[in-house]
Amino acid sequence: KYKSLYVRAFFIMGTPEDTNNTLMETYNMIKEIDVDKPIVSNLLPFPGTKLFNQCLKDNLFIDDINPTNLWKTENLYFTNNKRFFIKPYHLEIDELYTFRNKFDVLIKELIDKKIKERKFL
Repeated sequence: KYKSLYVRAFFIMGTPEDTNNTLMETYNMIKEIDVDKPIVSNLLPFPGTKLFNQCLKDNLFIDDINPTNLWKTENLYFTNNKRFFIKPYHLEIDELYTFRNKFDVLIKELIDKKIKERKFL
């Protein structure tokens, strides 16, 4: 009915409570919903938030991340979702990267499918 609408859906991965199951649920939801562009961003806690304080308290920041100067590097904003800043309680970093790759492949497939469908409208 609304063929001229362009719909995006935004998701965040890498929260402290994420597990393989929650990431798989997100993956499956992205497959099921019919949007033009799903976007999955890696979590980045902002100073002054409860989440940032939780990450500090529970020592969740990844070893090479210094939370006191996290915001002073311009590289922070040009990571293209290829960098993680915290380690969830129940996941290893390599598991996050595995899911990051799965999300990236899925999103490319879905976008390519949408482009192909539009060519035939």
